[in-house]
Amino acid sequence: MGERARHRIPRTGDSPRFGALEILKYIGPGFLVTIGFIDPGNWASNLAAGSGFGYSLMWVVTLGTLMLMLLQHNAAHLGIATGYCLSEAATIHLPRKVSVPVLGSAVAAAVSTALAEVRSAASLLSATPAERRLAEMDRILGVPNPAGGAAFARLESWGVLGRLLPMTTPEERRRGIGLVRRLRSPDPAVARALFLSALDEERAEAILEEWKVPRRERRLALRLRSLPFASRREVPTRRQVATFLREADPFVHEAIAYLAATGSSSSAPFVEALQKTAGRAAALRRVLAPARPAPAEEIARWLGGISGPRLGRALAALDLALAAGEVKGKRQARAFLAHQTLGE
Repeated sequence: MGERARHRIPRTGDSPRFGALEILKYIGPGFLVTIGFIDPGNWASNLAAGSGFGYSLMWVVTLGTLMLMLLQHNAAHLGIATGYCLSEAATIHLPRKVSVPVLGSAVAAAVSTALAEVRSAASLLSATPAERRLAEMDRILGVPNPAGGAAFARLESWGVLGRLLPMTTPEERRRGIGLVRRLRSPDPAVARALFLSALDEERAEAILEEWKVPRRERRLALRLRSLPFASRREVPTRRQVATFLREADPFVHEAIAYLAATGSSSSAPFVEALQKTAGRAAALRRVLAPARPAPAEEIARWLGGISGPRLGRALAALDLALAAGEVKGKRQARAFLAHQTLGE
């Protein structure tokens, strides 16, 4: 017996006596160990095996239970006698060329057991209620990359995404996963829009409807699909930046993240210009809500008393010109609107 065990276990010289009261002290820990072994994963495995093979696999359960009793009994004796756990005892008393394979096989067995339970749970994801499924999916999509994208890809390799999205093809799902893995900051709504961007609009809307996503997220997904993306390498103009930001409102930051993930290296200058403007609250406010040089009624009189859709188009054009810095003051606004009216 090692020095460590002698310090841990006091010796009184009396032989132990196990009466009824003494045995009751061990019932609680015994129940905990039993419940820890008969976990939901084992229940699911046993029920699935029984429904599929009847009693023909009963010998596996019997042999497994007997082996469990033997191994747990030996493990308890090892800890009581030496004060070491299995990994400590193997490291101390076995040569390295023996202890490494022994402990490696134990770790591999533990990982494979846990992996089987995770895969079983993942395969049942499609049978859960839509709200619960959406919440679990958001947890995965909310994990920063690369871990979040890797977890999403693992669901595809297990066939979970195929069950959840039977109307999609493996190629479409792989393309969507590739875009999700390029997302720089975690955002479940943007990640979901990226994943569905490989689909046509009708199927994307049907999936969002089936998943029961909030109405705001459906608006976000539709808005992101229709935004004007620039792919030229030269520095974008202020009009291009203003047009994008105004079209993206109120999803400005989500739209920039979406563009950064879907764009190529040629769109990097455009993304940088958008981030520069969106990062300053005052500059973004001037783009989204520019101050007009006159009320709408006065602007209508400048244009000969027009109203309705014509006035709306004129005001939208003026707002964009103001946001891009192309028009300043009342005089330039009147000249711009007059030119716009002649162009119609």
